[in-house]
Amino acid sequence: MKYSLKKERSVRKRFWIIKGILKKTGIEFLIKSKQFFNKGDYPNYIIGGASRSGTTSLFYYLGQHSRIKNPSKKEIYYFERNYNKRKKWYRAHFPEKKSKKKMITGEATPEYLFFHKCPKRIHELLPKIKIIFILRNPVNRIYSLYNMYKNSKHENVPFDKAIEREMKREKENTDYRNYPRSIFRRCYLIRGRYLEHIKRYLRHFNKNQILILSFEKLRENPQQEVNKVFDFLGLEREKINSKIKNKGKYKTKMNPRTRKELEKYFKPYNDALYEYLGTDFGWQ
Repeated sequence: MKYSLKKERSVRKRFWIIKGILKKTGIEFLIKSKQFFNKGDYPNYIIGGASRSGTTSLFYYLGQHSRIKNPSKKEIYYFERNYNKRKKWYRAHFPEKKSKKKMITGEATPEYLFFHKCPKRIHELLPKIKIIFILRNPVNRIYSLYNMYKNSKHENVPFDKAIEREMKREKENTDYRNYPRSIFRRCYLIRGRYLEHIKRYLRHFNKNQILILSFEKLRENPQQEVNKVFDFLGLEREKINSKIKNKGKYKTKMNPRTRKELEKYFKPYNDALYEYLGTDFGWQ
């Protein structure tokens, strides 16, 4: 029988598709069975963003701790797109808290930082929750987000055109909170104005309930930044395997002229953030 590389690749592709379907089906069955028996409990912490800022890496770093048990999946979106579902549906994603070891759990949905209804919704259900945000240079972050959307076919225009499109909307003084989700998810500039999103959370939560990390520091020294999270959650510090998760790859680099324009756009927002938090992230 003649060897065919094309046929082998086709078989491999079908294998991974079937494996993905079975995995998803298994998770859905687990959630439904836990709902039926009213199992699972609410999380102790939430990693709420920012998207493309290391939330996946942090989620798996924390899951290595001996007293942390991750939910059935990282991103649950309950307080955003799944808020119409029942509370026990949300709880069913998490393990039961019946261990003598005092296990804790948490989810990581990056959209929570940006969606304006999330702070109030989270506070109503989980007023004592601890929230972690990771902030990244907004210029680099939006280019990473754009590439992710482009690769997944959610964006179909060049990066420069996407930025021009959003700047045009801003000049029209439209309120982004009224945008449909299909447009809101591609609001690259608004998502990088971190301070206005953080302030929404501070209207509902005390400062000691929120921890803000630097993506750049998390990448440079993962153990040091994760130790801050362990302290924040009241856990003993433990050594982690700091292999980076979900690293994006770009086929092309950002136009230098566009980068300069974006740095100019974000400068006043970054300066206000530094002053408010008393931390200079060094993005300029």
